[in-house]
Amino acid sequence: MGDGCHERVDGGLSRFGVALIGEMNRVGMLVDCSHTGYKTSMDALACSTAPVIFSHSNAAGVWQHDRNIKDDQIDACAATGGVIGVNGIGVFLGANAAGTDLLLNHIDYIAQRVGPAHVGIGLDWVYDMESLMVLVKQMAETYPDGTYNHEIQVAQPEQLPQLTEGLLKLGYAEEDVRNILGLKLAASRTAGLEVGARRHRTRPASRHRLPVKAGPCAYRCLVSAGGTPQLLLRPSANRMGASMSSLGSTLSRAANWTATKSPPISLTCPRANERAPQCRQNR
Repeated sequence: MGDGCHERVDGGLSRFGVALIGEMNRVGMLVDCSHTGYKTSMDALACSTAPVIFSHSNAAGVWQHDRNIKDDQIDACAATGGVIGVNGIGVFLGANAAGTDLLLNHIDYIAQRVGPAHVGIGLDWVYDMESLMVLVKQMAETYPDGTYNHEIQVAQPEQLPQLTEGLLKLGYAEEDVRNILGLKLAASRTAGLEVGARRHRTRPASRHRLPVKAGPCAYRCLVSAGGTPQLLLRPSANRMGASMSSLGSTLSRAANWTATKSPPISLTCPRANERAPQCRQNR
């Protein structure tokens, strides 16, 4: 569907990824681009018709790291009405330090660029940090730059009063401070739910309603812009075609798609003549 920020390449959203964003918008699920690659996040920001957030990401303009986001990602997030939650992980804040001054630097950078309405807090703090660090070290080979191979500092919830005081000293209004401390992120979630609820009331389910992967069977989305939306089900090598026929019938009943009688099962959308979804800038 899309690539992460530590992948070797960043190919952006696949066609299935574009359809997934559309379905998330329809049902009111919040799109979160933290951890995604640059191009993948920019594609998601362009395709979403609801606010998109970075729930725990910092500004690359303050500290360069693959997990931090560039200025145009910040701008694009704000343009959707979304919020960037500043992360408390020391290697994302600076040189593995998690002082309140570093949190303030990232918050202020984002707020000065796109306004305080588009910045929040996403500390990435967990209660059992010791166990998390053990797990991170066990997965060290997953991250090619070795960033996570040592003891990582993390900002603590106990720093929030100091952070509040720091924001007020920088001249932020009390309302802005409350929004930064969590109200705006909560509002983004509420806005996504409201958008989803309106769409449920005003139009039928998307023709790209995504099936649930069932048992040993694999599925492949064949949606293409302007083409016929289809789902092709292919049986696993060690399974009989009968199980595929059964799955095809189940999915066709659940989503009102038309299924062929023998594998590979092809399900065709009842509104197949409609255009497939396109990104917002192409509409």
